[in-house]
Amino acid sequence: MPILDIYSSNIKYLYRVRICSISAFVVLIAVIFTLVTPFIFVYHAGGFWIRTRTYWEKPNVHFKHKYFLLIEQENSNPMICSTFTHYKDNAIKDDCHIVKIQEVDNDKNGFQDLLHFEAVFFTSKPIRSLMLLLFFNYELKEHIHVVLEAMTVIEYTVAHEVQELHFIGDLMLRQNNVLLHDEIYYLEDNSTDLNTFSLSDLLVENSNRLLSGKIDNLRVFPKLGFIKDEPVRVKAEVFYVTQSMNYQPGFWEEMKWAWMQYLSILVVVIYFVRRGLTRMFAAKRLRSYIVVPWDKIK
Repeated sequence: MPILDIYSSNIKYLYRVRICSISAFVVLIAVIFTLVTPFIFVYHAGGFWIRTRTYWEKPNVHFKHKYFLLIEQENSNPMICSTFTHYKDNAIKDDCHIVKIQEVDNDKNGFQDLLHFEAVFFTSKPIRSLMLLLFFNYELKEHIHVVLEAMTVIEYTVAHEVQELHFIGDLMLRQNNVLLHDEIYYLEDNSTDLNTFSLSDLLVENSNRLLSGKIDNLRVFPKLGFIKDEPVRVKAEVFYVTQSMNYQPGFWEEMKWAWMQYLSILVVVIYFVRRGLTRMFAAKRLRSYIVVPWDKIK
């Protein structure tokens, strides 16, 4: 009948030394080296702590039904379509005949997905440039609770005479700094009133905020040609897309990754340190009294 080697085990020797001996000192240094080496390795590899992280969240966005459309014409006073009634204590005349606003929830999940905006007006002169300000309530709350009034700006200079301008873009947040995970950022600012701020001051104030709105991936589709008896239309479709946020992780989130980095390196260091000590004791380079297993049995 053939014989099969199916299992093996090592003999475990116990090495005894005096407390005040060179062997004990070497083992102490080896233990310290084992515990400290993972810290040194990870520090030079970038550190334990994750300085910033990014997560994605679908925002809860609602249009505030506040807008300001400034239309510049050649050799003529600008036209204004706005929900603001005053600008720096001067009454604003609304030059738009029709303004259509509609928010749409395409997937019926309770979150609005896009805004349809359309302004219709008549003019005897073709437009040369325009600026459209839109105001939104913007909220995130999955990892970081953020509530703010997000103002967006669409600017466009018209190269040719047009009867219609159609803008398509994504509503995004612009961060001026990394957020803290455990903070509540309530930045809803109802002071964005053109009777309080001039237009230039409002744009500067919006740019200096910690979080501010912007239109990303802006596309423009002009309808060329101009007929003064036909209405001019300015359309905008703003999509409420998933937002990426950069934040600084908290202590426990850091520890979740730090201990794995430390432990993975520690296991490797323990393996090589133990092999080195075993060789030194077996070769009697370190003096010790060897206790073998069968001595314990006796």
